[in-house]
Amino acid sequence: MPEDPTILSALMVILGGLSLFLLGMRTMTQGLKAAAGERIRQVLSVATRNRAAGYGLGTTLGFLMHSSAASVMTVGFVNAGLLGLLGALPILFGLNLGTTLSMQLISFRLTDLAYVFLFLGFFLQLILPAGWWREGAKGLMGFGMLFLGMDLMGSQLEIFREDLAPHLTRIDGATWTGMLFGILVAALITGILQSSGAVIGMTFVMIEAGLFTSLEQVYPIILGAHIGTSVTALLGCIGTHIEARRTAVANLFFNLFNVLLGVLLAPLFIALIVWWSDDVVRQAAHAHTLVMLVAGVALLPVVAGYVRVVRKVTPSQSPIPASSHLDPTLFPRPEAALRAVLRETHRSLEVTRNSLRLAGVLQGRPKRKYYRRMQLNESVLNELKGATRDYLTQMTGHYLSRRQALMVQYLSRVAVNIERIGDHLLAMGDLVMEYRAKGRIRLSSKARKRLRELIEQTAEVLNRLERGLDPENRNFARHAELILEARDDFSVNAERTESWFNHKVANHEEDPLTGLYFSETVLALSRLVRHAKVVALEMKQPFFAVKDRKLEKVVPIERRLY
Repeated sequence: MPEDPTILSALMVILGGLSLFLLGMRTMTQGLKAAAGERIRQVLSVATRNRAAGYGLGTTLGFLMHSSAASVMTVGFVNAGLLGLLGALPILFGLNLGTTLSMQLISFRLTDLAYVFLFLGFFLQLILPAGWWREGAKGLMGFGMLFLGMDLMGSQLEIFREDLAPHLTRIDGATWTGMLFGILVAALITGILQSSGAVIGMTFVMIEAGLFTSLEQVYPIILGAHIGTSVTALLGCIGTHIEARRTAVANLFFNLFNVLLGVLLAPLFIALIVWWSDDVVRQAAHAHTLVMLVAGVALLPVVAGYVRVVRKVTPSQSPIPASSHLDPTLFPRPEAALRAVLRETHRSLEVTRNSLRLAGVLQGRPKRKYYRRMQLNESVLNELKGATRDYLTQMTGHYLSRRQALMVQYLSRVAVNIERIGDHLLAMGDLVMEYRAKGRIRLSSKARKRLRELIEQTAEVLNRLERGLDPENRNFARHAELILEARDDFSVNAERTESWFNHKVANHEEDPLTGLYFSETVLALSRLVRHAKVVALEMKQPFFAVKDRKLEKVVPIERRLY
């Protein structure tokens, strides 16, 4: 038994190595996600029309980002209406498989190249221009950190081999009790770390250190990691609509299914993998991949029935939210595609109105659950803006008339300004939570009434904006005037209210901290309304129009490109 200082020192190195491993995994995931960026949204529409394509997309994303982060992103796409539950499931199956492929790469023991990856990643970030190449270099740097962390853990774990080995023998895939114990322990640790890759990576290190010597020992850990990785998506779906929550539940059910499959077929799987390779690290990686592959292939043909099962066990009175209107098959009919974009902006404005309502509620009841919903709404608006601009960019690859070409520009700017309205709404939520932490906000009843009036006027501006951008609208310019009128009424009242409140603060009738909060809240509302004004000015442009008589007009193929 080593001396206490040795044990403490080794333990710190192991924990430091684990931290470096997790940081490397997070850095790699963030870098590769940012590098993929808009391309993910651009292929979603193609992937969701074909199960195999969705499975392939999910596998690619899982390889690059790991299933935990990618599953949260998928739940976000469903919450934004860019994906439906039926289209999301093949992607989720692929995400889980893709993660196993990334662990296959890690199992090749590239530790000797860790410093090379670190240097290249850092150097390329210095010399490359901003963009997906630089983000990819960040991912490369994370890859090096990951291996360096594994090396640090492995260098010290051998010290504890004799002490830990007797306890680890309780984990044994050859017995039912050992199998269940290993699955439960691994699921718990994975749920805490929220990363199956971290747990399986640590398992690789423990194999190298001699703590595990056979596939039977590590097999339950691999299965338990499959269950634990579902926790991230379940946490990420809190506050989302019912279909997004069902997506996270479907991910959990899929992992429970593959674990059940892995347990029932354990003798067959273990025998096959041991025959294939005699290296225990490689065997562990193969088991991870084989279980996911068999489960995904088994469920992919019956995914529609799987959706019905998920909906049956997660009943809800809430209606299924509207899905995205951005249909790429409309590109040959540019007028119909423009109307689809208007419908999508209309959907974005429904989200902003919901956030404004939550901001009003938050003023009187500063609870984290309302703030969390505002954060989710802002994420939805970010995705909708990105998807809308991607769609408009793809439209430019087809022939457009002069008016249609200008309308693409107008709608792109409209999407940006609606998203910025969401930014200022979230800023209002940030102010409530920030000043609540600094001290109690002591608004007088009159001040609350004045602020409530401004919020109501802002709501009227957004209501008129939503009515004005209705695709059935025949007179955008007239509705723009109504928006500008509501904006002018707000501006007059905001100036009067701020002057009145400043007078109260100057005379010590209102608390100075509350004065700061009130002033910044009015400023956020004013900026919000200013973006509504910008949208109204776009709507007043002479070519801002959608012509019903051209909705079904198909542009000949030879005219689709300039």
